[in-house]
Amino acid sequence: MLNQELIRQECGHLLKVHYLNSASKAIPPRSVQKAYHRFMDDYVEHYGVDVKEGFQVTIDEAREQLARLINAKPSEIGFVKNTSEGIGIIANGYPFKSGDNVILPYLEHCANKNVWVKKQADGLEVRMIPTVNWDIRTADIEAAIDEHTRAIAIASVEYTTGLRCDLEAVGKLCETYGLLLIVDAIQSVGRLEMDVKACHIDYLSCGGHKGLLGTYGVGFIYCSSDLIQQIIPPYSAQQSATFVDDEGSYSLDWLPDSRRIEGGNMNYAGIAALNEGAKLLNNLGIANIEAHILRLEQEFLEAIEGLPYVKRIPEDPAKWSGTVCLEYPAGLKKTLKQLFSERNIYVTFNLNYFRVSFGFFNTLADVEAMVGAMKDGLSLV
Repeated sequence: MLNQELIRQECGHLLKVHYLNSASKAIPPRSVQKAYHRFMDDYVEHYGVDVKEGFQVTIDEAREQLARLINAKPSEIGFVKNTSEGIGIIANGYPFKSGDNVILPYLEHCANKNVWVKKQADGLEVRMIPTVNWDIRTADIEAAIDEHTRAIAIASVEYTTGLRCDLEAVGKLCETYGLLLIVDAIQSVGRLEMDVKACHIDYLSCGGHKGLLGTYGVGFIYCSSDLIQQIIPPYSAQQSATFVDDEGSYSLDWLPDSRRIEGGNMNYAGIAALNEGAKLLNNLGIANIEAHILRLEQEFLEAIEGLPYVKRIPEDPAKWSGTVCLEYPAGLKKTLKQLFSERNIYVTFNLNYFRVSFGFFNTLADVEAMVGAMKDGLSLV
């Protein structure tokens, strides 16, 4: 069971509205807000003296908290500014060769698509897997594998459908064929259970402004202890490698763990926020959070059964994620947006559909408000 008193303390500002937009951005809890501002307060109060050096304790703690969320080791956690940067590091830092290919679903977010398409200029082939009935079939992924395949890059949850990828099945494929499994995890970490070891994930990238309860401009990567030795990041800094001068012959001695991807000074205030967000998630229990989110999704789907909204979700409930994408009847968008605004309902609108996404702070009252607005919208057009 979720600690409701803790949720009220941390998220009282969210309980005043119907915030159903966790798949888009977090509205940070109070402890996260305080941690973010505390860094700047300390920086100013001490005129910058030893602030960065003293912050190492928080960095170490954040690695531990994030590692705990995904069943990794703290040494396998490195900090980046967002999901795109994290994916870019492995795409450009791993020794892919001309003629190699990487497999990814066609509906991937650009954070996990653009960098691979860009790599085509270096001779890397990109093989796109179609979605069938809002699902990505493992058999279709396997059919695309050949002797030149080096990696499968996939989102843990697809942002336009709410499809929860069967990472264990994909991970077994990668283990069988000797491929890298690279995961864009921003739509699941902090909202759903994630076990990088059980799923045979080699590399994971996640921005901090959604399920991790932080803000823009900070995120993390997980890189397995074995894989990190093969990655040469596109940049280096004092904390990622040691400069070696061997009688005029210069080289870099890279750190042996995921710190090697951290280039220069980091977003310290953002990391402080991530640390508090991850601590809150671990205190609430990620298994409890997932169960709550999926329960609300079930209640919501049952309540809208029979309404003329087209569900962009897979048939198998095991692939649901607490995110529901719904196509609305023609001409209804303006009415819905106005109703949602008047009733303090926050969702994401895209082209011909809108996306509802649940968080640990949501309640059945949020479901009822959403369903009521959807029904009322239909009666107004």
